[in-house]
Amino acid sequence: MKYLLVKANWKKQWRHSSFGNYYVHELATKETHPLIPPSHPPVTAYATWSPTGESIAFVAENDLYVVPSPFDTPVRVTTSGNASLFHGVPDWVYEEEVFSADYALWWAPDSSKLAFLAFDETAVDEYSFPIYNP
Repeated sequence: MKYLLVKANWKKQWRHSSFGNYYVHELATKETHPLIPPSHPPVTAYATWSPTGESIAFVAENDLYVVPSPFDTPVRVTTSGNASLFHGVPDWVYEEEVFSADYALWWAPDSSKLAFLAFDETAVDEYSFPIYNP
């Protein structure tokens, strides 16, 4: 093992998902670098190593990024992520009822490709309802 992927400033979202600031720590040199500049509150929803351990995929502010090797600059894969368009992470329904997980992205076994789902909630209406709380 050469590197660790560390999540700090953890903030819960739904049952399986959370946000955090992610860092890569190199064991040999004891150097630690953030995937992206840390934020408060954190905006990175998910990060994972590729199967070969050479690359990292992560989702920040609902956009997907790939870091080709641990200390490289992230490559932005999507640019349209927003509060109602999710790339690589599920919306609440899919997280809760379908995947039981906080991710919707998958590496090829040889790390040569990355597949992901996008969830578009733009046409989903929001409803407010009162909660009875005596």
